[in-house]
Amino acid sequence: MIQWALLGRGGASSRPPASIIYKRATTRCSNIIPYSSIRQFVKASSSKEKTSSSSSSASKRSMAFATPDNVYLQTLVSLTNTKAAIFRSQQAAFVDEKDKLLSESLPSQRKRDASQLDALHTLVNTLSSDSSSKKKKEAQSGATRILPQILSKNVDAIEPPSVVIRNLETLLATGQSDPAVAQSEELLSEWRERVEDLLSKERQRMETATLMGKIVDEWNYYTKIRANSGSPAESDQPQSSAAKTEQMATFKSLVFDPHPLDLDPETPAKLERDLQTLFEATPESRAFVKDFREAMRYLCRNKKLQFYTEYMKLSIEALIHSDLLSNDKRTILKDQVLPNNILLEEITHVVEMWGTNIDRWNWESGLGGKPSVELDVRLQLNGKYRVFMDEDLTTAIFLQHIGSWWSTKIKPELVKVMDKSIGAWKLAEGRPLEKKLAEIVYKSLSKPDDDDDFEASAKQESIERYRRTTQLKDFFLSQMADSLGVNGGNYYNEDEAKSTDENGKKPPAIIKEQILRTVMAELHLAHALAESGGSKTFTIVATDFKWFGPSLSHEVIIAIFQYFGLSSEHLALFRNFLSIPCHFAGEEATVENTKRRKRGIPMSHSLSDLFSEMILFCLDYTVNQVSNGEVFLHRCNDDVWFWGDDKEKVEHVWEEMKKFAANFGLEFNAEKSGSVTFDLSGKTLSAIVDDSSPLPQGPIKWGFLRLSSTGELIPDAELIDTHITELTRQLRSPSCTGSVLSFVEGWNRYYARFLPYHFGLPAYGLGKKHSQMIVKQLANVQSSVLRNLNDGKDTTLVNYLRHEISRRFPGVDGSDIPEAWFYWSSKLGGIGIHNPIVQLSGTMVWKNPSEFWHNDLTVECEPQMLLDIAQKKDAHLHKIAKDEWERRVWLSKKKSGGYEFEDRDGEFISLELFSSPDVRTLYHGHWAEVYKLLLTKPSNQTAVTLGPELQHGLRSVPDQADEYWKKIYTMYGPGVVRRWGGFELAQKEWMPGGLVQGVKDMRSRWEE
Repeated sequence: MIQWALLGRGGASSRPPASIIYKRATTRCSNIIPYSSIRQFVKASSSKEKTSSSSSSASKRSMAFATPDNVYLQTLVSLTNTKAAIFRSQQAAFVDEKDKLLSESLPSQRKRDASQLDALHTLVNTLSSDSSSKKKKEAQSGATRILPQILSKNVDAIEPPSVVIRNLETLLATGQSDPAVAQSEELLSEWRERVEDLLSKERQRMETATLMGKIVDEWNYYTKIRANSGSPAESDQPQSSAAKTEQMATFKSLVFDPHPLDLDPETPAKLERDLQTLFEATPESRAFVKDFREAMRYLCRNKKLQFYTEYMKLSIEALIHSDLLSNDKRTILKDQVLPNNILLEEITHVVEMWGTNIDRWNWESGLGGKPSVELDVRLQLNGKYRVFMDEDLTTAIFLQHIGSWWSTKIKPELVKVMDKSIGAWKLAEGRPLEKKLAEIVYKSLSKPDDDDDFEASAKQESIERYRRTTQLKDFFLSQMADSLGVNGGNYYNEDEAKSTDENGKKPPAIIKEQILRTVMAELHLAHALAESGGSKTFTIVATDFKWFGPSLSHEVIIAIFQYFGLSSEHLALFRNFLSIPCHFAGEEATVENTKRRKRGIPMSHSLSDLFSEMILFCLDYTVNQVSNGEVFLHRCNDDVWFWGDDKEKVEHVWEEMKKFAANFGLEFNAEKSGSVTFDLSGKTLSAIVDDSSPLPQGPIKWGFLRLSSTGELIPDAELIDTHITELTRQLRSPSCTGSVLSFVEGWNRYYARFLPYHFGLPAYGLGKKHSQMIVKQLANVQSSVLRNLNDGKDTTLVNYLRHEISRRFPGVDGSDIPEAWFYWSSKLGGIGIHNPIVQLSGTMVWKNPSEFWHNDLTVECEPQMLLDIAQKKDAHLHKIAKDEWERRVWLSKKKSGGYEFEDRDGEFISLELFSSPDVRTLYHGHWAEVYKLLLTKPSNQTAVTLGPELQHGLRSVPDQADEYWKKIYTMYGPGVVRRWGGFELAQKEWMPGGLVQGVKDMRSRWEE
């Protein structure tokens, strides 16, 4: 909330009159933003209106998308209702005129040929929007016919009605002088059938719009009932309540009591010593710390925080895409604040005044007299409850800007630690070859290079170089913002994973997916290298920290920033940010109910991302130093994976990580920690059992997968059964059963997005069998859930929804609804069910990528087989290089800049050395290509070819380039064209498209 007393710094007397505030806020945007919306933001943005505690609790249990105070959806509902009323009137007029016209134009039996021609003239005169005789009659009668108006607007059909009518007019004009036309019953009948078919398709389009209207009306009605009822959800189950009670009890025991380290007065001094030991052990590390501190002090001293309107816009954009805000608050920011320069200017003023005395900012300054911030508990699809803050919008914008500003300043300085010229970050070089031998290898694999840096040139295309690039780009400090307006990521929003955001940054879900692909690629690579003298074992460890965010010590956070040189005023801000007065939703916001956080960081804040990454950076550096650069932590926030071919070194790293955790107040999560060591000496992988190992003894798990003892990713049947039960429960819950639209959205989010991701999306490093497993498991889940919903009887999703539509809407026969409508894009008039198996079909691993294997598609595309081909290429390249050597033909650079042949003495290196593990990872470019291929998702391998008719239809539709929709259009397009005449199932002006899209854009909440 904008606090005018705070702005004036002089108490209530400095507050402008409310009328002036509202007048200023509405001066330039009264035609865009409702007055009530601005009033809502200025006066009450800090909380949603609640009629009672019970209604608040009920609304938070609901997956409903709208609440009574959602102005955006209210506006869309109002517009949709107006459109519906106009459409119903047009539809009634269309049906009356159509039936009357066809009746009047029936040919007479006495003069069949003549009357057939006359009938067609009647049809043309009535349907043509350019007919002069029609306009004359309309002028005389004062009435405007609806038929030509509607037909003329259907311009996206494969054969637009206007074209058909014009062609018929030409035919009739010919018939006036050509008896062959005038007397041809076959030709005239055919054209009459075309016109009748045209009218029939238009009526079908109207019926489709009517059905969508009924579905949206149902959603809107149920949403209002649900939001106003305040009754508990009927589907709440005891086990869900027990899980929530248990998790919230743990949460409260953590965040409202200080960390044990924070109670020890010696903690700051001890942490200072630990950081000195870590970062000041070598001259290179000390130099890095010195430079980093100087950069931080310069920023604190000379680069004061800047608060411009454009910066506020960037922060608002980041908040809109974050998990922090409710649907209502995101809507306010997106549709009412961003377009309103007056509001943006006022927000900038408030934020700037807070920033001027940044050490004096606290949560109370944005609460508008209330004692605390409300905590909102949300259920995630992984069964965990997460606690978010329902904070004031202006406060959220301020904190977003502070966190992203500091992240963009700190991250570039931290990244410098990996710079080879600094030398602080240790690099594993393997067992380096003698320079002469390395030169022979390099020259046998590449053309002469003008680069004087021979080693950099030699390693340009190597596996090792690619590893370092991806480690820095994707895994190092990945949750720290790179630029203003960019969040580190919505870590727990895995059901809506995208490849990259608009700034090219990978979201956390994609990074976790990349970790899986990387570890499997490394495992297969290690197995291949073992055959040529590499290590015979490979060890993998996966872990995370127990209650990481809520359990962090505040003193540890402050100590790290203090060690690196941040000023006292910013440390004071950080302390105030961590000390949050709060109460839970459903509790009255009173002093008695207010508790202050003494531990942990709040969810989905850019400052929280900054704090957690700073702590984990210290862990990254610890592992790098103790492993001599041979072990790298592949992290996504506190999800940590690491591996290596030296088991003892991996065990040593784990021991050091446990020491780090103890020193910095962290605890590893035993339930999610596991390890495995593989024996690579055989043709197949096998796990080595070692109960005495200090490594965590649990299995390696990712999503719904477990890593088996033979190195295969296998589905966790027990976990999948749990999600079958949960998906069934959610689809039976009031928030999904209340409307067909809610059911479809729930199905799409859970089945079509959340489930495929957690099976590990296809990649060459996972192989063809993995792709087949995904399809099999998705089919199993679908059939099981639908059987549960259909009283134990088998059915399909389409047939289930057909039955539901028949049951819900009297007069509608669901069995008559074409299957295409259910899967057709909602932007074109369908309900928009998403089929993940069709989505995945183009990116399955079915065959080898022809561009790499020279069009040889005969080999199965399993990882080990790809690596076998790379091994064979070693022998081929060795023979070529040896032949060149024996002919004593080498190119050598002359001082003049030209080249000459140089004769060399000695024997050429053996094939064994030429294909040794170090040469393959440090020099061989084709091995680097194979490695990158293993990490890659397959490109579309089942591209569809659209015929001319479908190509024409595709021109006018959205998502033209999307391969999924191309497949849907190919599968159902011919039938759609026959029934509806084109890809648009109804005219856009008839459809509740804006409201349907608004529903899809809202972030629903799952039933507890």
